[in-house]
Amino acid sequence: MKVGFVGLGNMGQGMANNLLSKGAALVVWSRTRAKVDAMSLAGASVAESPADLSGQCDIVLSCLDSVETTRRVFLGRGGLIENARCGAVLADHGTVDISTSRDCASAASAAGAAFLDAPISGGPLRAADGTLSIMVGGDEGAFATARPCLEMMGSNVRRMGNTGAGTAMKLINQALVAVHSVAAAEAFAMANAVGVDLVEAVE
Repeated sequence: MKVGFVGLGNMGQGMANNLLSKGAALVVWSRTRAKVDAMSLAGASVAESPADLSGQCDIVLSCLDSVETTRRVFLGRGGLIENARCGAVLADHGTVDISTSRDCASAASAAGAAFLDAPISGGPLRAADGTLSIMVGGDEGAFATARPCLEMMGSNVRRMGNTGAGTAMKLINQALVAVHSVAAAEAFAMANAVGVDLVEAVE
């Protein structure tokens, strides 16, 4: 079974490294040629385009930098979904909106493939050591197929529900991080204003 990975950025590079080091038959594509060449030297196969990668892989994973890029690579002409193999599972690990995940799932289904929204949490260090949290939305069967690969990259891999549920959980996670960061900042601002010893406060 061939596994494709698209996007070798701050997160994707560590994820792809883990797939390769843990035995996946990995095919990679990235806009940055030097990164692709380095993966080739490490033992990965190299695709010439997203279409080429998708056409030869049973599982296709991506970690892209924006909603615009994700929509172009998955939904555009010459993209992953248009060229997906029948029965393939495609998963997006980027942070996007729910409508993008649903559009990708609908297009994949029409093409005879399956789509998982599978955003990640943990930052580059956890991407590098394979301990990401991966929140997945989509069909149970597709999740079962992709799960061994997901577990090469994450130590907390969970199906959250149907299409969009993984993306929703990531957005909920981000909202909670933001709310608690603001609350902590306000608390320390108050402590500082009234002369509380901040070292003692942290303890």
